[in-house]
Amino acid sequence: MDQNKEVIDALRALIEATDRTTRAVRSLALFVIGYIPWLLAGAVFFSFGFVNPYDGGPYILIGAVILVVGSVVVIAQSLRELGLSRVPINSASGSTVASNVESQLQAMGRPAAENDWRCSSCGVANGKALNACNACGSFRS
Repeated sequence: MDQNKEVIDALRALIEATDRTTRAVRSLALFVIGYIPWLLAGAVFFSFGFVNPYDGGPYILIGAVILVVGSVVVIAQSLRELGLSRVPINSASGSTVASNVESQLQAMGRPAAENDWRCSSCGVANGKALNACNACGSFRS
């Protein structure tokens, strides 16, 4: 019964990691796709300004303002979405979800290889070829 709870916790962590990845990709897509309408609107005003050589200054100014405002809006939306993809830190232990999953997998009986080294910060077993811990990122001492 206890092992089922550990598997459920590991699956929840996996689903949360997938959601964070989706948020990061959505942030990139939002930046690219969200900028297109602003770019088109600015280009229309720029073209009006360049077609009318004697009185085109206001159109070019409006086009520039549209591009600047659009850039700020799209970057703000993209950064907000990207912020939702951050890995949460467990406030009690200071460990990330990844290290919790690794600890759960080790508790479920995943064997450590003969030449693995244990991280001094979180205790996770890492392969001998690694110089940094997979779970917490601290360097091998």
